[in-house]
Amino acid sequence: MWRAALPNVWPKAPDSMTVSTLVEIEACPRRWALASARYPAIWARAGYPSRPNHAALAGQVVHHALARITRELAESGCTNVRDPNAVPAMMRVGGFTGALEEAIQVVSALHRDNPRVPPAAMESIVTSLRSRVNNLRERLQSLLAQTEVRPTGQTQTAGPRSTHRVATGLRDGTHAEVDLALPALGWHGRADLIVLANAECEIVEFKTGDAKPDHPFQVLVYAWLWTRDAQVNPRRVRARRLRIVYPSHCMQITGPSEADLEKLEREVMDRTGAARRTVETTPPEARPTLLACRNCSVRQLCDDYWQHSVQERLAREANDGERTWVDLEIRLIGRRGPMSWDALVEGGLRALDGSRVVLRDDGRMDGLRPGARLRVLEARAAPLDEAAESWVVSTTATTESFLLHEGEEHN
Repeated sequence: MWRAALPNVWPKAPDSMTVSTLVEIEACPRRWALASARYPAIWARAGYPSRPNHAALAGQVVHHALARITRELAESGCTNVRDPNAVPAMMRVGGFTGALEEAIQVVSALHRDNPRVPPAAMESIVTSLRSRVNNLRERLQSLLAQTEVRPTGQTQTAGPRSTHRVATGLRDGTHAEVDLALPALGWHGRADLIVLANAECEIVEFKTGDAKPDHPFQVLVYAWLWTRDAQVNPRRVRARRLRIVYPSHCMQITGPSEADLEKLEREVMDRTGAARRTVETTPPEARPTLLACRNCSVRQLCDDYWQHSVQERLAREANDGERTWVDLEIRLIGRRGPMSWDALVEGGLRALDGSRVVLRDDGRMDGLRPGARLRVLEARAAPLDEAAESWVVSTTATTESFLLHEGEEHN
């Protein structure tokens, strides 16, 4: 069990900004800072260990398989997955299922050293992804059905996850996962697909989930980066077509003119400056909202999230009276049994705040003492009686507990 402790040193603003980082800082500077700081007591890598989200992992798997297949199609001289020559190309990647299986292995390997994911949990995640292969294949096929590629004849990448930074620029053809950078302006990004033909450019961004308001901005930023990146695009070919491809539909966006690019650059730099300023304070401002906090991987560290006023507001927004999965701050009173505690709720769900509850654990709280204070994420709460005057809080395989205070032996 880890201690819910703030970082010793708060991170500085990122040297190079991306769309996802900008949007994250704008949504909640505190969340970005907590997630980006160093925690040497937990691991040597930068950032707080993330908790894998099944939907996000599934999206990463589909993205990896998309890049693998589009490269193979382009190198084989195919224009799309329906091309007659696509059959041998698809056989080389093992078909849709083989490409997805490879992607599952690659994506899961990225989390093998994550101390927040025990080996058994990682195996469960892999099993879950494999059980959803049919659904993932449908998404993959839907995205590819809307994709036209330009043959390159020969790859300019060194492997299935490599990206392009070539001194002579990209030649005509389809290029997957292209790194774009403007070091002088402190910006970079990675375009899912860049299609070049006869001094014409199309940028394609694949989305495996629902449409979000920031998606058009993202692909416009890629058009700006592409036009200004003299290394990858020395001819300054403008992207005249932008597409955001979802499994169910495709969004067409007119490529920005030079005047549009200048206006976009001013907007990007203004937003970048504002975002940098928000993370210069210590600690940075917290902006708790229902959606942001529910999906926050570091909410156990955020004191603002646990404030009574914030919890009451979020509970009203979520109609928490009907929720069974809860985040609670509790103090252990004493052992009730080998796998249960009497505990007092000191924060979290409004209906339970101040309540004495029975906490049933799965053995992970052995060694704790009465008086210990914990923040418990995604526990299951249920009334012990019809009047809901007494509650039982149960930990499950998805529950996480973080120590605030160890308590006293004779508290």
